[in-house]
Amino acid sequence: MSTAFEKRRHYRRELPVMMKMEYTLHPLENGILEGFASNISSFGICLLTSNALDIGQEITLKDNVFVPFQTARVQWIKEVNRRQYRIGLICKS
Repeated sequence: MSTAFEKRRHYRRELPVMMKMEYTLHPLENGILEGFASNISSFGICLLTSNALDIGQEITLKDNVFVPFQTARVQWIKEVNRRQYRIGLICKS
């Protein structure tokens, strides 16, 4: 039995498969980047991407069918390996 407890304030729903998500670093920017969401809640997303983002950086999500918001802020980042990062996003409505 694990003695660890969940630190998250909001329930995260694990996705059965990673969902591709497109985003830009600026709302008016044409360069579209991509990542894969592994879980989602009503307030955030865990995104796996090859782009190292900065904590506090805002991105614009291009998939407003999958998620009902467009702007998200990087809350945390963990390097998975030299080419991949797991990023915690706080979503803004």
